[in-house]
Amino acid sequence: MPSRNYRDSVENLRGSRPDLSNLGLERDHEEDFNMSSYRPRPRPTQSHASQVLAASQGGGTSGISLSPASAYSATLFLDRNKDKDKDKTKDKEDDKPKPDRQDSLGEFPDHYKFDDNKHVSAIFEAMQNMYESQLLCDVTLVVEDEDFPCHRCMLAACSPYFQAMFTSDLAESRQSKVHIHGIDAPSMKIILDFCYSSKVEINETNVQGLLLAVNMFQMNNLRDACARFLERHVTLGNCIGIYFFASAHECERLTDLAKDLICENFTDVSKEEEFLQLTKDRIVDLISRDELNVDREETVFEAVMAWVKHDIEVRRCDLLEIVSHVRFALISPYYIHDVIGRDRLIAHNKSCQHLIDSALQYHVLRDRRQDLDLTKINTNTRKGMPVKDLFVFLTHHAEDMPKESTTSELYKIKSLPDMIECAECVVTGENNIFVAGRQPPDYTNRRVFSSRRGGLFQYDHFDRKWLPRAAMNTQRSLFSMTVLDGMVYATGGLGSEGELLNSVEFYNPSTNNWRFTSPMLHGTKAHGVAAVGGMLYVIGGENLENTIETMQCYNPRVDSWSTLGCMILPRSYAGVTVFQREIYVIGGTVAVGERHPENMLKSVEIFNPDRNEWRFGPELPEGRFNFTVVTFNGSIYVFGGETGGEEPPDNKVFRLDNIKHGWQEDKSAWPLLQTPFNAVVARMNKDA
Repeated sequence: MPSRNYRDSVENLRGSRPDLSNLGLERDHEEDFNMSSYRPRPRPTQSHASQVLAASQGGGTSGISLSPASAYSATLFLDRNKDKDKDKTKDKEDDKPKPDRQDSLGEFPDHYKFDDNKHVSAIFEAMQNMYESQLLCDVTLVVEDEDFPCHRCMLAACSPYFQAMFTSDLAESRQSKVHIHGIDAPSMKIILDFCYSSKVEINETNVQGLLLAVNMFQMNNLRDACARFLERHVTLGNCIGIYFFASAHECERLTDLAKDLICENFTDVSKEEEFLQLTKDRIVDLISRDELNVDREETVFEAVMAWVKHDIEVRRCDLLEIVSHVRFALISPYYIHDVIGRDRLIAHNKSCQHLIDSALQYHVLRDRRQDLDLTKINTNTRKGMPVKDLFVFLTHHAEDMPKESTTSELYKIKSLPDMIECAECVVTGENNIFVAGRQPPDYTNRRVFSSRRGGLFQYDHFDRKWLPRAAMNTQRSLFSMTVLDGMVYATGGLGSEGELLNSVEFYNPSTNNWRFTSPMLHGTKAHGVAAVGGMLYVIGGENLENTIETMQCYNPRVDSWSTLGCMILPRSYAGVTVFQREIYVIGGTVAVGERHPENMLKSVEIFNPDRNEWRFGPELPEGRFNFTVVTFNGSIYVFGGETGGEEPPDNKVFRLDNIKHGWQEDKSAWPLLQTPFNAVVARMNKDA
């Protein structure tokens, strides 16, 4: 029977939490508790307890047999008697109040986190077994008259489609049998097996039906797996079908892969049977792309006509819609005349004939293209063509710029000739870039050219250099240039002595010489100039005293000038361009020689030559002058300029796409250029 001391000890422990020291655990650190910081301490064995008792009595262990509990109580008793023999100082120390047993128990953990890594897999395996044994199934999917007993919770966990079906107030949420339409039974079986096992085998036989089903069930992980399988099986023979199939099922990577293969190999792909079987809308989708890797547009036309003639009776009515996406502006006019114009299908379709006539007009009237309705004529080049329409920035500082910053898919930067300053730039319908300006003093200071005539240079696209051409008859600065019916016109400006000029001369590229026209009615400088409908318009500018608002019009057929309606506001240093057969006059300044912000204009005036009237257009976001304005791809661009303040000229670019929407700042990756610079649009070699 246990001793009284032992029972008392047990009773004391029952009302409290266990002492850590009595549990056989030791703490490595006192700061933070962690189960891993405790390690078992060996408990005293029976022989070890007997030895301790015998040592306290001064004798051996023979004749004594104690249970572990009795030994423990005896040890406590002997220890107390031994304490009585100690000196008084030691007794006082022992009499000090000892910490309550509960205080040491406060460090024992209140929470113990247990994580069984096998639990999830065990549950998953159990669900799979119940599915295979059809146990506890609470819904049956019916696909093509085949039943698939399964569990709602598993379906809802794997598919947002089924989650919405079973957790909403739909009729299917209460039905024991749910009919699924639009997919096949084998695909349903594969999907259910995947839900319960997370494994699936995809092959050429099941991938199409499987992709269709998982896209409906919104199982994106399985959809992406199907797409990755198809990515490894895309060929020239099936890339068209895979492209449209992937597009319909939102497989972006697969769509891009198939599209790139089609575009890169369009010439070969267009000869595949799959191409001839496409619908009209899908043909249009393909041939409308700029990314087609063809070096001549005739290839696209021939592919289109082969598609039409493959089923001519049915597709004859779609001819115009298909052909209108062929870019006749990129086809040789000789090919249009000799091949396209003589095709029987084209010749017997009046609408197609009008389209061909417009294309021929575009080729013949090269310097009147701003007068043509280009809404039905696409002039963008294809990827595989060696040239592309680009912005060309002309500056004297191109050599100071890093080489990698002088070209991009949007623009090219070229150096202006050293022998001109105050340059004006134009591009003819023949795609010839001309620059003209005053010839400055020679940088060697050995000779002075200030009394010489203004220089003219033409850019050689093949040798990529400037070629000198015949100099102007009069040296000019603050003048303006434009192209009218193939001739380059230079108007007004200041002469070599600073005199105001009213003279006008034009350059004939065929004969390489300049000739004067009859003079303007009024001399002007810092003005704008535009050519519309075979007429030349000189707009605003300054005389020696005032900013002017007059418009002078030149008729080259009779070599005479006349005055038309004046602008609403006088302005100089404005930007002038032709957009949709109307003349846009943008910004500028109203004061001669004063460059203060309050004199800067942000207003835009639009002149309609047919009605001979002015109206205001959408204003610029801020007033500015002395900038470059260019029309390109149905938009007006304003580059750089000054605002009249103390700040230096900025590199902001504003774009006008639609009058109703107004101007927007274009934050594309434009180059940072020092003023002055010029900008034009020209068809450039991509590798130039």
